[in-house]
Amino acid sequence: MGRDLNAILDYIAQLNELDVANVQPLAQISEVVLEMTPDVAVAQVGETTLRDDTPVPCLERAPVMQEAPETDGSFFKVPQVIGR
Repeated sequence: MGRDLNAILDYIAQLNELDVANVQPLAQISEVVLEMTPDVAVAQVGETTLRDDTPVPCLERAPVMQEAPETDGSFFKVPQVIGR
């Protein structure tokens, strides 16, 4: 695992050598946008209109926890998916 981690760190070091001073930040890295509908996810290619990234208030914890199948009052309880 140490060898793999070192390979990742070496790759990051290579990326840090790139001159990105004149590169504009990207909001979307490809022309394919996954659009979710209640029944299916649809991939669209081409120009798309994305919603404004505007902060909105989050849900209140108490009503959400009341609707959860299993909770400890603060967090959702879910089945373990990764064994040790």
